[in-house]
Amino acid sequence: MNPAANSSAAPDISKVRVTPDEWNELRVNFNRSLLVDTSLASLAENIDGCVWPFSGPGETASAYIDFTFPEVIAQLAARGEPATRLDNLVEILRGTMAFDESFGDMAGIASKAEAETDPVKRNLERLDIDPDFPVKLCNFTPGMHDFCAREGMQKLTDFLGFTRSASRQVFISGEFQELLNSVSHIDEAVIARYLPFRIHSTGLHLVEALAFLLRPLTPAERAQVAKKGENLPAAALERARAYAVYFKEELSLMRTASAAGTLATRLAAPLDDLELEPATAGVLTLLIRESVHAAEAEEAAAKAKIKAAAEAAAAAKLRAEAEAVAAKAKAKADAEAAAKAKAKAEADAAAAEKAKAKAAAEREAMSAKAKAEATAASIKAKAQEDAATVKEWEAHAAAKAKAQTPSPAAATGSAPKPGSATPAPSGAPAGASAKKPAPAGLMARLKRFFNLP
Repeated sequence: MNPAANSSAAPDISKVRVTPDEWNELRVNFNRSLLVDTSLASLAENIDGCVWPFSGPGETASAYIDFTFPEVIAQLAARGEPATRLDNLVEILRGTMAFDESFGDMAGIASKAEAETDPVKRNLERLDIDPDFPVKLCNFTPGMHDFCAREGMQKLTDFLGFTRSASRQVFISGEFQELLNSVSHIDEAVIARYLPFRIHSTGLHLVEALAFLLRPLTPAERAQVAKKGENLPAAALERARAYAVYFKEELSLMRTASAAGTLATRLAAPLDDLELEPATAGVLTLLIRESVHAAEAEEAAAKAKIKAAAEAAAAAKLRAEAEAVAAKAKAKADAEAAAKAKAKAEADAAAAEKAKAKAAAEREAMSAKAKAEATAASIKAKAQEDAATVKEWEAHAAAKAKAQTPSPAAATGSAPKPGSATPAPSGAPAGASAKKPAPAGLMARLKRFFNLP
């Protein structure tokens, strides 16, 4: 098989049984194994039915467990191996961990089904121990606390998970193994040594936690603490306040009982230790008092917050009302501006119509004037023509009258002189044949005027 050709295509992981989470958990845990640098081929010989196809000094678990799920698949593909080869590797590593003397029966990686039947988890639930209890509140030695901080263990589940996967060579003391074994086999006395567990009962409690801080003190120091809780050493007092924060619900119940008249010594009685109870009562008195002050401060803060919220709401309401008034005023101003603009537009339109009407009137006036002038000119011309006709008829009438008056020649019957003009026919003006006849209406008026037939 050609590795180069095989690596050019994306590996098919659909048939790989192990999940990325399982691989990540396995490689982290196997990294602590004493057999991490042992040949995989040799490890496979101890697992029934397992064979690792490669051999050589570099074929160890450490050559693969530093890679993530996609990276180890890619490494196998680069060597011409299918993605399912990872299942083979996982089987070898899991089988090796089961026989690893450094782990014993604490080193197996549980599957999901195994997690449900995990005795540690089951016993924590049975004892009502919070798996998220902070590791920094456990009663460990300072060295153990430093180690837990370096390893990033913050909760009890982190601690127990680490103890089941770590080899003996990383143990600082027997605290890891003691606590794990005590939970696995429910040894209440040992559990109470590291956790504020109440023996012959269940759950973690505040007074048992305070006892961790009081046991290292001398009787004289405890007596001072019994008188006044503030006499507790500074580091222990800080730790006591941390316990108060974690057990705030239990402390709240104690505060209520104390307000009802229950003595602090009675609240410390479940500890069942006469040497520690007085000092425990002193610390409880301090924590209850601080809790009351904190509650009062919290209540005051809540009231202040409510007041601030009410004031903010009132301010917001006023602001909203002001904005509404401003918006209304703006809308009114906009409406007035729009009305003014409309009125101006209408006035402008009316002025335009008026100007248009004026222009039309002026055009009509000019047209009427021109028409009047044309009519006047026509009348004048007609009058002139009528005057000329009248003048002509007057001349004709004069000529006719003259013609009707007998001349001496006519009286003697003498004939007209040769060359004289022949008189025009009666009733026709002289030269009538050469002139345009007068209008009929005018002729009638002239005849009446001159009393002509």
